[in-house]
Amino acid sequence: MMKKRFVLSLSALVASALLFIGTSFAWFVVSTQNDIGEFNQSLYGVYYDLNGDLVEEVNIYPELELVNNPVTIANSSTNNLFLRIKIEYTKVELNFLGGGSYSTTNLGLVGYSGAIDADNHLIVIMDPLFDYDSDGYWYYDGEIANDGISVELLNSIYYDGTKSSNEYASEEITVKVTIEVRDALKVPWAPLATMITVG
Repeated sequence: MMKKRFVLSLSALVASALLFIGTSFAWFVVSTQNDIGEFNQSLYGVYYDLNGDLVEEVNIYPELELVNNPVTIANSSTNNLFLRIKIEYTKVELNFLGGGSYSTTNLGLVGYSGAIDADNHLIVIMDPLFDYDSDGYWYYDGEIANDGISVELLNSIYYDGTKSSNEYASEEITVKVTIEVRDALKVPWAPLATMITVG
């Protein structure tokens, strides 16, 4: 019995290590049930099934769909989960100099705010229960129930062809989605997954 517990504990430790190593690489996707474990002495035994991914190894251009499979989560934990998402993307601005010439400014990774104006070059379609906050995160309004039923979080991401064009042609483009959870309002947020595509 003791040996069996040791083997299970060792297996869980190795699996956790591989999960954290994997999140540092581009195009990483979680698609199996995982135990988050303990974070900051406040989040215990969170079981979830997270599916979905971004496109891999493509030349990113306006109107290209970057979500390969919609991102979904099913919560099988003891408690309901609070969830938030941060979406960041490479933004390049076009500066007209006059006389038909222009220059470009790469602003690096900026947060997607959802504002319908010229500030966002990205279009994102996500669950309508997400609300944007000034801290740069999208917060799920309510809780992800612990009923094991899959909830679709993110359906589509692409660059808006009416606001982005040739200024991106010579730039390396990155789109990054960070998902965090917690099981109570007064505990720290814990990282769940990071998905990145580069093109």
